[in-house]
Amino acid sequence: MCLPINNWKLQFTVLLSISIITTEFSEGKTPTDYILCRQCGTDVASADSLANLHSPAAVTRTNESLFGLDEVYVQSLINPLHIKFNVVTVLESTCVTSARFWVSDHSWFPGYAWKPCTCSRCRQQLGWAFEPLVSADSLKIRASNKGFYTLILDNIISELVSDQLLIVPHTVTVR
Repeated sequence: MCLPINNWKLQFTVLLSISIITTEFSEGKTPTDYILCRQCGTDVASADSLANLHSPAAVTRTNESLFGLDEVYVQSLINPLHIKFNVVTVLESTCVTSARFWVSDHSWFPGYAWKPCTCSRCRQQLGWAFEPLVSADSLKIRASNKGFYTLILDNIISELVSDQLLIVPHTVTVR
């Protein structure tokens, strides 16, 4: 026989989550998903900031159901070391750049310089920040409103998916 542990905090969290989602659906809103760092769970971007920016260097392009959306543009890009990355593009992100200078060589997006972009909390590389060449200033740690980010799919996770993995009822077996 399995009995649930009396954990009022977990029950409250689950009920509150269900209440918020139910309210959003009943008001005709779609709940917003967030993109999280897969390593530490920090918010990286809102799914609302996803953008279909095409790279001429993409070896494949697909539309996938991700982050609570039906058609998210995913590109496969290969770096000079022949490492392939499946990425999505966002206009805003909390990831930060630690490299001192913007690099214009080997840019997947002509007219843009890039820097590696890491999680602001755990420093896991999440992707790259891209900035127009004319405004690529070494002092910037984030892309400007004219820039954008590519995020590596293997290094991020949907908050909705993460919540499903984390909210599991605990049980105790009584003999």
